[in-house]
Amino acid sequence: MVSGQPQSSHGDSRAVSRQEAPSAPARAGLAGLPLPLIQAVTCGLIARLLTAWLGPGFHARDDYFHVLAPALAWIDDPTFRWEESALPGAGLRSHLFPRLIQGGIALCQTLGVTDPEHVLSMLHAGLGLYSALLIPAMWLLCRNLGCHQQTTNLATWLAALHFAMPYVGTRLLIESMAMPPLLVGLAFCAKQSTRGLLVGGFWIGLS
Repeated sequence: MVSGQPQSSHGDSRAVSRQEAPSAPARAGLAGLPLPLIQAVTCGLIARLLTAWLGPGFHARDDYFHVLAPALAWIDDPTFRWEESALPGAGLRSHLFPRLIQGGIALCQTLGVTDPEHVLSMLHAGLGLYSALLIPAMWLLCRNLGCHQQTTNLATWLAALHFAMPYVGTRLLIESMAMPPLLVGLAFCAKQSTRGLLVGGFWIGLS
C-alpha cells in the first residue's frame, strides 16, 4: 500500500551535500576592517620597511638618471632645466616623480639626515609605505568583482608579500608609483556604475 506522505530521497540529500558552501564573511578586526586585510597590510608594511633598510641601491639606470639625478640637481640649483641638460634621457619622463623625490630629499635635510645612504633608505621607506596602498586596493578590487573569500585573501597576500612587491615598491621606479592608483582605478571600475567608471578612469589616467 502506497503512503500519501512524502518520502526522503537519498539522491536529493547527496545533491545538496555536493553544493558549494557559501563564502564565509571575513572576521572583523580593528575599526571594523576585515582581519585578513589588517594582517596582510601589517606584514606587507614590515616587509617593505625591512627591504628599504636592508636593501639599499638601485634596480636599474632609470632609478638614478630619470628620478634621483634631476631631483638632486634641483636641490643644488632650483633653476636647473632637466630637459636641456646632458643627463641620459633628459626630460623624457614626467617631472612629477622627480619633483616628489626632491621634496623627500629636502625633508630629510630639514630633519638633519644628510648621509646619502640614509637619505636613500628614507626615500625607499617612504615609497614602501606608499606602495602598501595597493594591498587594500587589491582587496577592494576582488570584493567588487565578487570573488570568493579565499581568492580575495590569496590576491591580497600576494600584493603584500609576493617577492617582487616589497622590492619594486621600495625602488625609485615609475612603476612603483603607478601601481596603487592603477589598482584603485580598477577597483572603482569593477563596480560597473557610471560614477565608478568616472572615478576609476581618473585614477587609471593618473597612474
